[in-house]
Amino acid sequence: LLEVFNDFQIETIEERPFEEALRISYKLAIQKNYLWTLMIDADVLISKKGILAMLQYAYTGEYIEIQGLVYDKFFKILRPAGNHLYRTSSLDYLLSIIPENGIEIRPESYILQEASKKGLYMKQTKFIIGIHDFFQSPQDIYRKIIQHSVKHQEQTAKLFKKWSKDSDHNYDLFIACAAIKRAKSITC
Repeated sequence: LLEVFNDFQIETIEERPFEEALRISYKLAIQKNYLWTLMIDADVLISKKGILAMLQYAYTGEYIEIQGLVYDKFFKILRPAGNHLYRTSSLDYLLSIIPENGIEIRPESYILQEASKKGLYMKQTKFIIGIHDFFQSPQDIYRKIIQHSVKHQEQTAKLFKKWSKDSDHNYDLFIACAAIKRAKSITC
């Protein structure tokens, strides 16, 4: 991040649950009052080129949020995850529609869907802004795959078959398979 932003422009949030992290992030961004606010999950390693391209693109439209793509280690695809570039002036309204803790599985998606009902739109771009879920601890992989199993049931069921074949010689995939097995016992 320091290749793109100054040290004083970067804040780290460790609040839980996620809805509380959003509330604090939005409030901090409103206080800083930059034109745009980039929120990146800690499990995303960013690409300077991708971030700069997305920032440049932001000035061409009237969107309240722009998202890039990440290459995901486990899904093995480019997908939108872990990054949101918000028009800071929209955050007061978005703050007001953050769902109560634990109500929505995907709180940020919920917020953007609600905003679109008011004519405030997001833009999904094709800019590749980084890689996602590389260099994670076994505990983080386990927790995250359980979450994915709930959020993306159909996808993780398909991936389980692929991961199982390689799990004997790939410890991360072994952990991922164990998490899916655990998630099935929780959700069934």
